[in-house]
Amino acid sequence: MLDDSFLKGFELNRELRQLGVSQHRMVEIFKDEYGVTLSEYVGNLRLEEAKRLLSDTNDEIIDITYSVGFGGLSSFYRFFKNGTGLSPAAYRKEHRK
Repeated sequence: MLDDSFLKGFELNRELRQLGVSQHRMVEIFKDEYGVTLSEYVGNLRLEEAKRLLSDTNDEIIDITYSVGFGGLSSFYRFFKNGTGLSPAAYRKEHRK
């Protein structure tokens, strides 16, 4: 998985160089276009997917943690609570479909 991430990052940088765009400039363009940084955008996607999985599935929280890209529960809980004001378990209890 790490190898795959590295290779994708390497390929992206190579493609940007071919276009004559620096990585810094790409970040600026993204923020101008979407109004958020790339990391904020990805964080929002991860949060929305976690919320969906918590409300729509019976998946264990640990499985949801890994499926949305976190390596451990503590970082996921912190991220989720910062984004929603609730722990994942409390969110699930309130939003269960």
